[in-house]
Amino acid sequence: MATAHRTLRRLTFLLALSLALHSQATHIVGGDLGYEFIGETGPGTDLFRYKLKARFYLNCGASSSFPTILDWLGGESIPLQVGVYTEDPLNPNAIKQQYTIGYIYVQSWNVITPDLPDECLLGEGDCVEESLFEGEVILPMNAGGYHLYVQGFARNDAISNLFDPGNTGIGFYSFMPPPSIPNSSPVFTGTPVPFICVTETTQFSNAAIDADGDSLVFSFETPYDAQEEIAGIVPPPLTLNWTPTEVVYNAGFSATQPFGAGGTAYMDPETGASQYSATMIGNWVVAVEVKEYRNGQFIGRIRSDLQLLSFPCTNNEAPTPLDNELTTSYTMNAGDTLCFPMVFTDVNGDTVNVDVNGTIFDANLFNPPAQILGTLQGDSLLGVTFCWPTICSQGSDEPYVFSVLVSDGACPPGIYNATITVEVVPGGAQLSIDGPGIVCADQSTSTYCVSPQAGMTYQWTVTGGSPTTTLDGNCIGVAWGAAGIGQVTVTGTTSDCTFTDEFNVNVRALPEAAFSLSVDTTCTGVQVQATNLTDGNTSAQWSYNNSPVGQGADPSFILPFGTSGDVQLTVTDEFGCTDGTQQSFSIGTYDQVIHFDIPNVFSPNNDKLNDRFELITTQDLQECFTMSIFDRWGKKVFESSGTDIAWNGRRDGGDPATDGVYYYILKIDQEDFHGHVTLMR
Repeated sequence: MATAHRTLRRLTFLLALSLALHSQATHIVGGDLGYEFIGETGPGTDLFRYKLKARFYLNCGASSSFPTILDWLGGESIPLQVGVYTEDPLNPNAIKQQYTIGYIYVQSWNVITPDLPDECLLGEGDCVEESLFEGEVILPMNAGGYHLYVQGFARNDAISNLFDPGNTGIGFYSFMPPPSIPNSSPVFTGTPVPFICVTETTQFSNAAIDADGDSLVFSFETPYDAQEEIAGIVPPPLTLNWTPTEVVYNAGFSATQPFGAGGTAYMDPETGASQYSATMIGNWVVAVEVKEYRNGQFIGRIRSDLQLLSFPCTNNEAPTPLDNELTTSYTMNAGDTLCFPMVFTDVNGDTVNVDVNGTIFDANLFNPPAQILGTLQGDSLLGVTFCWPTICSQGSDEPYVFSVLVSDGACPPGIYNATITVEVVPGGAQLSIDGPGIVCADQSTSTYCVSPQAGMTYQWTVTGGSPTTTLDGNCIGVAWGAAGIGQVTVTGTTSDCTFTDEFNVNVRALPEAAFSLSVDTTCTGVQVQATNLTDGNTSAQWSYNNSPVGQGADPSFILPFGTSGDVQLTVTDEFGCTDGTQQSFSIGTYDQVIHFDIPNVFSPNNDKLNDRFELITTQDLQECFTMSIFDRWGKKVFESSGTDIAWNGRRDGGDPATDGVYYYILKIDQEDFHGHVTLMR
C-alpha cells in the first residue's frame, strides 16, 4: 500500500518551484488546525481531554524570513499557543470570549525533497518544510462547544489575488461541538500547495477523512487573516472577532473566483474533488472548508489554507484512467469483499505512479484495512486493484472516502486526482423487511420479504399470526389472527455476520356491520329505506338474496311482492377490513300486503254517490294499475289509460252503457283480479 509521505513528496516540489519564481516569499504558506476527542478525564469529572493538532507548511529556502519552523518558534521546546473560546448558544453571533490557551509543541519537521526525474531541475536549491504540532487541553462541559484559533504573520509577498499580501496575516480556525457530542475533526489528505497549469483545467483532490464517519460538506471560503498583525509568536487574542477576521481580495477576485474573470474554481461539495484553471502565471490563495454533519445536524468545521501556483506547462498530458473510465462510487454490504481494478495510462509514454490516501488503509483504525494490490509504479500503462474484505462492524451510514493521485515522470509531472467513495451498507440496512404494515384481524394473509443476497441464509419468526410458508426463504407468508400488534422478524446469516430486522404490523379489529330498515308499500313492491349504522368510515354494499340492490350509506330500493329472503350489508373500512350482517324478509302477495276492495255494483247517475267503478284502496295505483271492462258478449267497452283509472259507465265512444252485468279484469303490477260488476242507473 502506498504511503501518504510519498504522495506529499511528489506534490510539494511545486511549492519549491513557487519559491524559485517568487524570491520575496516570507514563511508560512499553508496549513490547518484540528483536534481529536480523547475522553473524560475520569468518571463523573465532567472534564474532557482533547488533543490539538496543527499542520503548517513553511518556506524554508534562503528567501524566507524564518528558514525553519524552529527559527520561527525560537526553539523546539517553545510551544505555539492555541486560543480556546466558548460558544454561547443563546447568543451565537457574539464576540467569542477566551476560556483558556492550549499549548502545542512541534512533533516533527521535515524538509520535503522533490521527487523528480534526474534531469528535472525545477525548484533546485529551494525547499518546503512540513511541521506537525500536537498538545492537549482539558475542557469542561459547555453546551455551545468551543472555537480554536491560531494566528501568524505574514503571507507570501508574491500572492496574486490578495490585497497587500506581505502585510496580511494568516489565521487557522476550527469549531468543535460540546463534549456531549464526542467528535474529532476531519483530516485533510492533500498537500496545501498544489500547482495548476495556465489555461488548462487541473484536477485536484481536497479530500478529507473523518474517523467518526460523519457526513462532510466541502466549500470554498475566504481565507482567514490574523486578528493581530504582529510578527513572531503572538498569543491568541483575549476575544475572537466573530466572524474571524478574513483577508481582503484584490478587485475582481473572491473566494469562489480566486483566479479572477476567466478562471475556474469548482468543487464537488460531497467529495472535495476540485477543478482549477487560471489564465495567467501567479500565486493564489484558496481556502477549503469542511463542515461536519451528524444525523443531519451541523456539529463542526475546519478550514484549510492553500496556495496554488499557476505556471506555463510543457506539452505534457497528465495520466488518465484507461479509456477515460474510472468508477468513483461503490456500494457493498458489510461482511462482503469489494475488489475493483484501477488502470491508468500516459499518452506520452512516461512512467506512471499511483498513491492512495484514506483512513480505510490504516490498520490501526480498520481491521481488516483496505489494500491496494499490485505495483504502484510502472510504465505508461499501470493497473492496480483495490480490495477490502469488510467485517460486519464496518458498516456505516456514511460512505468511506479515499483519494487517488496518479502522476507521471515528466518535468513537471502531470497529475491526475480522483476521490472514490465506498458505501458499506450496515446489517440493519441490508435486511429491510418490506410488506404491509396494516392488516385485518383473522382476514389477511400477507407476504413479507427482504432482498435476496448471495450466500445469506434466513430464519423468520412471527408473533400474532401463523406462517403459511417455510421459514427459511427471503420471503414469508403470514395469516394474521386477533387484533393487536403483530411482528415479523428475520435473521440473516452469512459466513461471519448475523443481521436482524424487525417489522411491526398493526392487526386491526374488523368493523362491526349494523343497519336499520324502514319500509313502505308501492304498487310494485315494498320500498325499503336502509341506513348504515356501522361505526367509523366504511363503504357499504347492499344486496338482497346475494343480488346487488344498492350502494352508499343509506340507499333506497324495492323488494317485489311474493318473495322472501335476506337483506345483506357488507362494509369495508379504509384499510380493506370487512364485515357483514343481514336481516330476513318475507313479503306476501299484493292482496296480502295491501288492503283493497272491489265493488260489485255501481250507479253512474251523477248523484255523486257510487258513480264510478274503481278499486277502493289507500295505495296510489296510478303507475301500475290497468282496468278492462267487457259486456256479456265479450266486447271490450272500456280500458283505463293514463290518469283515467276508473269506469264512469260509458262505452269508449262516450255513449252510456246499458244496465246489466259486466266482466272486469284488474291488473295490479304482475297480479290479475277479475270478476263481475253490475251497472244500475
